[in-house]
Amino acid sequence: MQINLQEKEELSESIKTENDNLTVKFHCEQDQKVVFCHLPKINPQGTFIINGHEKVVVLQSVRAPTIYHFATEKQNAFYSEIIPFKGISINLLDILKTFAVSPELLKQFFNPEDLNIEDYQAIKPLEIGESLPQFLFTKKNSYFDIGKLGRRKFSQKIDIFQYLQDQTLVEDLRDENGKIILKKNTILAGEKFQLLRQSFKNKKLAGFTVPHANHKLYVIKIQSPKNKKNFLSLIGMEEIPPEEKTFFDLADLICAVSNHINLYHDLGKIEKEEEKDKLENQIIRRVGDLVYNIFDNKLGSFLQDIDNKYLSNISQLKKADLMKIPNLNDFDNFIRHFFNTSALVQLQNQNNPLARASYSRKLSVLGRGGFKSANTTLEARNINPSYCGRYDLVETPEGQRVGLVHNLTIDAEINDEGQVETSYYLVKQGIITDKLVYLTSEEE
Repeated sequence: MQINLQEKEELSESIKTENDNLTVKFHCEQDQKVVFCHLPKINPQGTFIINGHEKVVVLQSVRAPTIYHFATEKQNAFYSEIIPFKGISINLLDILKTFAVSPELLKQFFNPEDLNIEDYQAIKPLEIGESLPQFLFTKKNSYFDIGKLGRRKFSQKIDIFQYLQDQTLVEDLRDENGKIILKKNTILAGEKFQLLRQSFKNKKLAGFTVPHANHKLYVIKIQSPKNKKNFLSLIGMEEIPPEEKTFFDLADLICAVSNHINLYHDLGKIEKEEEKDKLENQIIRRVGDLVYNIFDNKLGSFLQDIDNKYLSNISQLKKADLMKIPNLNDFDNFIRHFFNTSALVQLQNQNNPLARASYSRKLSVLGRGGFKSANTTLEARNINPSYCGRYDLVETPEGQRVGLVHNLTIDAEINDEGQVETSYYLVKQGIITDKLVYLTSEEE
């Protein structure tokens, strides 16, 4: 793969003359072809020739990026986790302090009994640029990218109207001008509930603005369903973000924490641990997605090296050789390492045409971002009811990889969101038609 790199630099120098000042601009442009990395060529059959061997990259099944709430073996215990396409682990209060969320604002959002903010003043902000990427939460980025599917699932979970029906307000609900919309102790049912929904829609409520967020947040305080003496703050956005907003911002994070706290007050759905392996909680990564992830992981540090080391030479009008860009060979090394060592890259079965076709529909949960065969639980190897019509329930290898490698059925397809669909005949008025519709396990 070749990329044309161009560097342009303009200098201006003031030359004094007897009559007037004359500004002369010098323009310099450098154009050079650089071999960025070497990608193996793909055959019409979808395989690669690497070191003289025909290899195939099998599909990979990984957890679908979104927020999850799972029950544990202990009674009334659960945990929540945010799964992005890739990400880093950072303490919640560290993030809030780094982006200048005031203690007063946190007290408006959360009950002190639910979120401990006593030591919030003593917390030191993270150093942006070192411990925390500068672009985190500020624009579309790849660190907390949850994709369209993850955004849709997340929006369903943070929609507070599914929790507000028949709840009781513990304080007056006011608009932006201070006028009371709903009084304290109002039960949100019937016309009162519709009035609240309409106020949300028309953006009449008094909201809060947090740094690095695209939407205002609204706080509605109700009686805790678990203990009527306590109150619970339900936090929602002024409108549901579109699916195109695939990145996480600070408002999303606060809503996710609020959603977790709601579960302690018996609001919301806690999934069983074994539901992790349902196909509605899985996405399929194809060879293009796998290679893209390799580039994406390396590109951030590569661009930072360019800014720090290479462009400074050009700005000083020093001679620059584009072939000596720092760490350019790392891309080749990453690609070579993936195609030679990854558990997802295997020798093509060339016994007969049927074996070749079967290998092209093979799917694995192993590899980077997936499981390891040595420490995989029995639940991950079991057959899930959502597999029916999508995975071959019989064919799986013996030994350590049993239950971790599957084959797609003949009629299964992978949609744009990476989920597996299977076909059904449409039924109208009790009559089976000849029209086929493809459904995911969640839609089914």
